[in-house]
Amino acid sequence: DVGADIVCEARTQHLDEHFAVVRASASSARTGTLLAWASSTYAVGAHPGMAGKKVDIQAWSQLTVASAPQQDFRSMLALSGERDFELPFHARLVGAVTLPAVHGGATSAALTLAAMRTAQRAIEPASEWEPLSVTIHFLRAVQACGLSIRPTLRKPGSRSCVVGASSFQGDAGRESVHAECLLARAPATSHS
Repeated sequence: DVGADIVCEARTQHLDEHFAVVRASASSARTGTLLAWASSTYAVGAHPGMAGKKVDIQAWSQLTVASAPQQDFRSMLALSGERDFELPFHARLVGAVTLPAVHGGATSAALTLAAMRTAQRAIEPASEWEPLSVTIHFLRAVQACGLSIRPTLRKPGSRSCVVGASSFQGDAGRESVHAECLLARAPATSHS
């Protein structure tokens, strides 16, 4: 729904001293059409960098909006590369301010975008691909530095495909986050 505001809702489905389960949806404000939904499970009290710290999070997390022209999220990520991809670090991507660590949403979007570009390049360059289902595994916090992403086409297809994407940081090459993406060919748009 191009140009429409998006309404996001998130609800905690389960919460105890160990885990929280959250479900969320995004809909078009104009039509009410469901655009995306998500389900996430979190370990309670395991926020990166928070162990034993008493920090005024609100003081850290004040966002300053620069008077720069608006840009879409893909452009803001500045993901570069053809086969392997690089997500350059920028302070606006920080989510866990006490480490600091890159926000999980920015990391997830970068891995998904790399998977979509891989499908487009490997299967049919003229086609656009859309995510149907994305599963993200956070293995460790993504530190405040660049991120290398290596996607792998697991199952090609003419209408759908599966692409895995792994991300790495530092010289040790330890995997930080892994994504498995089920992608579908986007419907062709007519230009009449």
